[in-house]
Amino acid sequence: MIPKSKIRTRAELPLFVLAIITSTLIWFLIGNSYVTYFLKLAEIEPEGTCVVFLNKDTGSISYYFEHQMSNNGITIFDCLPDSQLSDNIRTRLKEAGIKESARRVAEESTSMIFLFYFMAIVLFIYLSTALMMGRIRLNGVRLSEKQYGAFYKIYAKTAHELGLKKIPHAYIVRATGEVNAFAVKVSHKRMIVFYAELIEALVEGKKYDELKAVAAHELTHVYLRHINYWLFLFPFRIIPFLGSMYSRQREYSADRGAYMLLKNEGSCTQAFIKLVAGKFMAKEIDVDEYLEQPKTEHGIFAFLAKITGTHPPIPYRIQAIRKLAKK
Repeated sequence: MIPKSKIRTRAELPLFVLAIITSTLIWFLIGNSYVTYFLKLAEIEPEGTCVVFLNKDTGSISYYFEHQMSNNGITIFDCLPDSQLSDNIRTRLKEAGIKESARRVAEESTSMIFLFYFMAIVLFIYLSTALMMGRIRLNGVRLSEKQYGAFYKIYAKTAHELGLKKIPHAYIVRATGEVNAFAVKVSHKRMIVFYAELIEALVEGKKYDELKAVAAHELTHVYLRHINYWLFLFPFRIIPFLGSMYSRQREYSADRGAYMLLKNEGSCTQAFIKLVAGKFMAKEIDVDEYLEQPKTEHGIFAFLAKITGTHPPIPYRIQAIRKLAKK
């Protein structure tokens, strides 16, 4: 078992603490706003002191709240005393107070509409993720001793080496040419998905080192509990730059876990190259020149892509593995 403190990057833990604090505050403000709003909506009562003003010139009666009186040049001495209020005026006075409360509730509705759509988006993401998992569990091939047993043994051994007490279910699914893998958790179910195209690209005969590197990367996400708080941390994750920065640090940490398990810089590097160039073109790639490429790619959009991406550019990830290997 590798201590988590050795796997995590230095920046990940402070960003995680910031994410917890920020998300807790945002969820609290959202919850408090909903409670306050619906309490006002459910029981509208006159707010403040509603008073009656008699215009001596026209004889008309107007209703005001104390906070409105100074804006209209009215003092408390200009108002009708309580002894002169008829039952009819008292009824109209109460109605005026209720309308004022309803108006204030309506003013808050604009912000509530924003919060409603925010919650709707969060719910949609959660349900769509849960449905995606359901489809994969029903259609994908779950790794086992009988289903791609050679890779399953490597996968299970890697999980044990990390110290995972329960091996997450792993599934193989066919994608539309995409070379990828990911770990996800909804409720208490954890799973790792490997696209078939990824396995085809990484496996060379009976050599599974590069595939093990990717499996170790995803299992490290599970080991470091990166997939445990994704819904709670959603408010922080969508904050521009901060959310993507935190995500990139988690990817660097998962890469570190993969290297510490394999102790093979070449396999980790080749796995990254194949993710970019594919199985056959990877053999023609000059890795050293590829690592120098970001230095020649300038411009505002390249910069924005780098700081807003949830994953670091592949050359940066390879360089990080090389630095780790030299220690």
